[in-house]
Amino acid sequence: MLPRSFFIQMLLADVLYEMKGIKGIPREEIKVNVMGINHFTWIGKASYGGIDILPIYKEFVDRYFDEGYVDTRQKIRDPEEILYFGCANRVKFDLFRRYGFMAAAGDRHLAEFVPFWYLRNPAEVAVWKFALTPMSYRYELQEQRNAKCKRLVAGEEKLELNKSGEEGVKQMKALIGFGDLVTNVNLPNKGQLEEFPENAVVETNALFSKNGVQPILAGNSQMILRN
Repeated sequence: MLPRSFFIQMLLADVLYEMKGIKGIPREEIKVNVMGINHFTWIGKASYGGIDILPIYKEFVDRYFDEGYVDTRQKIRDPEEILYFGCANRVKFDLFRRYGFMAAAGDRHLAEFVPFWYLRNPAEVAVWKFALTPMSYRYELQEQRNAKCKRLVAGEEKLELNKSGEEGVKQMKALIGFGDLVTNVNLPNKGQLEEFPENAVVETNALFSKNGVQPILAGNSQMILRN
């Protein structure tokens, strides 16, 4: 699974281009402080080359709040994926206005945590400009995957090895000693999120290095807890 920070980093790269004309920023160069729980992930700080992105993001949200903004990551996806998984980031923008922090996951995931604002009915979903995935699509996709597995087992189709973009490969390489990696993961709370109970599973940045994972302090979590 891709860490939720991937998506906000890609959106923030668009923000810096739209608002400051800085083009072609690799998402890895945008540094973010991650705090939250699985899928309901927040960014308290974001920077690029010494630039504080938070006030720039506020201007961006004000500019695109009503119409929404389809980020670059979505523009290059398959049209069918956009139909069922796309969004205009309006849920993100609304949550930012409510709390002053950036919500990092996709709008479909974020809406699940606050359904009373965004999921009351299909008309409400349409207002916020994100997609709902019908069960018919899930069934069809699973049938396609099952058929592919059968062809692979029978030798009727060759398995192609391609980069998936999954962070898990980099994590495993770091754990066996091929360089350090900082990324956001779920770990028992050992103080990385203040005000959360000890050992509650939280999502923050962590340092992966040979034979170990060390959570990184994220700071005060009060913004996540208040209504």
